[in-house]
Amino acid sequence: MRWIVGLLIVILLALQYRLWIADGGIRDVHRLHNEIDIKKSGITKAEERNQSLQAEVNDLKKGLGAAEERAREDLGMIKDNETFIQIIDDRPQPEPKDTETQNIMRAQEAAKDAVENLPENSQEATP
Repeated sequence: MRWIVGLLIVILLALQYRLWIADGGIRDVHRLHNEIDIKKSGITKAEERNQSLQAEVNDLKKGLGAAEERAREDLGMIKDNETFIQIIDDRPQPEPKDTETQNIMRAQEAAKDAVENLPENSQEATP
């Protein structure tokens, strides 16, 4: 009788170990549920982005309004008989943190300085 009770206790402990600690146990189930939630949120974001892009594609295919808007915003184009007004902010801009943007800004400033230092008469600049 004692050996049966001992055997049952050993079996119970083995089952508990497998349930709580071993691969495929409750810990793995919780980890997998967390991964599923993360993947679902990523899928939701991707679906929203896809819907936005699809709406933009449909606008570009069907209407000239979207193409006109893109031309105005991205290319700076204007219609006939329109006046383009650009407002320049004289306040100092914060320094960008990435080096690529800093290099671009330095190159733009150097080009601006070079243009400002050009002689007024272009004949003087040519040998």
